[in-house]
Amino acid sequence: MKYFGRVFFEIAGVCNAKCPYCITGNKNAPPGKIISAGMFSDILGKLFAEKVIDQNTRIYLFNKGEPFLHPNLSGIIDILHNYNLKYEISTNGSIVPHIDKKLVSGLQLLTFSMPGFSQNSYDKIHGFDFEEIKTNMTEIVRQLKQHGYENFININYHLYQFSLLEIKDCEFFARKLGISLEPMFAFINDWWIFNDWLNDNLSQDTQKKMMEELLFFSEYKRLLKSAPEGYSCDQFNVLVIDEEGNMATCCGLPKEHEDYHCGNVLNDDIDQTLRNKFNKPVCDYCHKEGITYALNEGCVHRADIFAINNDVKRVAIFGAGSGGKIALELSSRCGWVVAYFVDSNANIGRREFLNGYDVKTPASLLERDFELIIVATGDGKKSVFEQLNNMGFSYQRDYIHFLDTVIVDNCEISVKTGKPKSK
Repeated sequence: MKYFGRVFFEIAGVCNAKCPYCITGNKNAPPGKIISAGMFSDILGKLFAEKVIDQNTRIYLFNKGEPFLHPNLSGIIDILHNYNLKYEISTNGSIVPHIDKKLVSGLQLLTFSMPGFSQNSYDKIHGFDFEEIKTNMTEIVRQLKQHGYENFININYHLYQFSLLEIKDCEFFARKLGISLEPMFAFINDWWIFNDWLNDNLSQDTQKKMMEELLFFSEYKRLLKSAPEGYSCDQFNVLVIDEEGNMATCCGLPKEHEDYHCGNVLNDDIDQTLRNKFNKPVCDYCHKEGITYALNEGCVHRADIFAINNDVKRVAIFGAGSGGKIALELSSRCGWVVAYFVDSNANIGRREFLNGYDVKTPASLLERDFELIIVATGDGKKSVFEQLNNMGFSYQRDYIHFLDTVIVDNCEISVKTGKPKSK
């Protein structure tokens, strides 16, 4: 019997957010349910008895739903304590739950999911009152710390074109709360819409909207083809159980998909259920199309924070796509002159898009007629860094990424306002 160190357990298959790119938020799936504390306990008990999990297994109390909507969250936490299990929670911050030492004692990580840092961004995605969300987050963090919580709290910041320039203000907010910030490129979290995109079946209006809102939208199909040989999907190392006790093939499939259901943990033989999980045709499809690599590895980028040499006056921007345009605005607000753009596939047609700047080949960087290179690519960041390193450039000394926080003249620059932030 295979052992699992991680279990994504959907205790509440419902969500109050209205994210258009999520199958739960856009209501592109039937309404989910709430698991009872009794069923939750019975499922964990069977998994323990079959040696599928043990006390070292981490339980994630979410998948596509909002766990704080569970009316008996306290009862769920009691059961986790009975089994001596540690757990993590991800929330949209719309609800302040009852927080006590019992909840805190087993919690290893609390994640806040945010689509931006303005009412405009929230109107486009979650649909909540932005100021209320900030108030709730502040209160949740305060209560956790009041009850002795010393583990991690972070903001999972979803990067859209409209929210990218708000990330610095969110970072400042996170610092005030004493929590971390992890940016992630937003993409399509709806299997049906994703496959329509993959097979060029999206309507023109939908595709236009996505191109205006999602970062590097046009580059994802190239990313699908860049998976390393032998790449293995992480879902084979993770259990996903829904609020009805069904074991799902993976966290990305909707319940209506023919390969979603592997078996019911309580009603079916566990060994056969696990064999079903590892023998679904959809896994071959995802591997063949590069979906596993693109969605597991290609979307994540952590922003680094460091000081920029005060002598920087002139920069070159590596990347002539949508990221390049944002890097151009960042440079302007930091008081840097842009010498030119660099792109591996430079073409004249991009010059007008970039306010008439020249787009040159990477070899032009060897002239070193600048003080800093700003890398303005998304999923190709790693290969660009390697290329620059091979050319003799050094990260932080010679180049940065356009999502990095910059500090100029000992002051953190707010990309949104272009002004130094107060300490």
